[in-house]
Amino acid sequence: MSIIPQASNLSLPKQTAYKPGGLPTLMILYLILLIVAGVTFTFIGQPVEYWVDYGRSTSDLPWVSWLLSVHPLFFLAAVVFYLAVLGLFLKKANRTTALVVWLVILLIHLRLTFFSFTEDWNRFFHGTCCIVSEVDSWLWRVFVVITGLVLALWLRRLDRQSAPEMSHPVGRGFWTAVSLPSVWLIALVVWLMATTTFNDVGWRPLVSENRPEAISSIKAVYDTNRQTAVLFGGEYWSAQLSDWVYVNETWEWDGVDWVQRFPAHQPSRRTKHAMAYDPIRGVVVLFGGHDTSGDLNDVWEWDGEDWVEKRPSFAPPIRCCHSLYFDPERGKTVAYGGLTGSYFYTDGWAWDGSEWEAIYFEGTAPQTSGHDLEYFPPAGYTLVLPNLTLQGNSWNTTQFDLAPEYRRHAEMAYIPETEQLILFGGLENEELYDDTWLLTADGWQQLDLPQSPPGRWGQAMFYDEVRGHVVLFGGTGNGGLNDMWELWLPNEE
Repeated sequence: MSIIPQASNLSLPKQTAYKPGGLPTLMILYLILLIVAGVTFTFIGQPVEYWVDYGRSTSDLPWVSWLLSVHPLFFLAAVVFYLAVLGLFLKKANRTTALVVWLVILLIHLRLTFFSFTEDWNRFFHGTCCIVSEVDSWLWRVFVVITGLVLALWLRRLDRQSAPEMSHPVGRGFWTAVSLPSVWLIALVVWLMATTTFNDVGWRPLVSENRPEAISSIKAVYDTNRQTAVLFGGEYWSAQLSDWVYVNETWEWDGVDWVQRFPAHQPSRRTKHAMAYDPIRGVVVLFGGHDTSGDLNDVWEWDGEDWVEKRPSFAPPIRCCHSLYFDPERGKTVAYGGLTGSYFYTDGWAWDGSEWEAIYFEGTAPQTSGHDLEYFPPAGYTLVLPNLTLQGNSWNTTQFDLAPEYRRHAEMAYIPETEQLILFGGLENEELYDDTWLLTADGWQQLDLPQSPPGRWGQAMFYDEVRGHVVLFGGTGNGGLNDMWELWLPNEE
């Protein structure tokens, strides 16, 4: 009797690219860890002022910048939601679809994380990163090709395994694969804390409810009688007009917030003008500058309520980019240097509130354009960087053991309580400076500070008697700026 085999009810599994159960947990976890690392780099890449003013967020992706500007927790909530949806999809979708999505998202986040790491490394270590941008595109292409081949071979190997083995990778290898990225994330968090912690000394961001727009070539001086800083003028680039637009707004800083003033009279829109405070007469003096008609030589005074145009019988020649400071030995406001067209002035003029008086110098008077002149009481001279000094009517070269490099458009501010002069920033040969220097009766010293504003020129800087710190506002860096900083020195509490 022959036995005929009966057809079995069990069917052989088909060889197909579709396999239920989604991707292995380890693959999903790897992608999540990579995304979390990218998020950490995003936080590290925020400017230090972001942590006191969320509106200062920055990112190459507009939607990321918007989420950060709302609140860091709002951004993190969006990230958690994104990770939850992504993880659920990769776990529930068929393996082929999930792998395609996984690979695309992996490459996108690898790219973003790579550039975030490069930028943050450069910022943290002052541009000493060894990654060369010229070869980056080729390295990236090679990396993508190799990664694709490795993942394709890995998928082929995984497809030969059973679904339970795929879905539940456990054991020593799994925990090793999880622990190493976790240590990396802990290191990133420590890095984040190191880059966002404010030290006891150095520049700290300032937040105000209101502030002027980002304007270049601004001028501001401090009114010690009213304990208010006065800012006027400047310019900004209009993409719509493809030209510079001059400004004649008046703003005041009271130590807490900026307030725009709307006086009945005001100077014309201008830039590259000069301002100084006259403590004897209690007014802010404005002289010259440049407006749409050309260079100027008019004089205005701000008394806290209105601008008053002064009409002396004689005025210095028209000019811009000059200096204006109060000389306590003369008891007058002194204008010096500047230029008109390509002609540089080396003349000086003293303003008493009614008339100008020419100053006749001894020695070789320097040509200045965009140089800040500041009277330094401990030494009894007026300083022009890096080592030119004016004592009385005599120009001299003062030898310092150490001094800032020559530059233009730097700003200086004097602290009367400690008899110290602070210098920050400047521009020379298209190089922006972000260094801070301190001058005492013993000479210059460069301050090694843990945090500092980005390099810039033409900023407003003054000593704020209300806050007890030097305050910096705006200027021009990579475009116009309107951020605020205050300087905490080691002997300040």
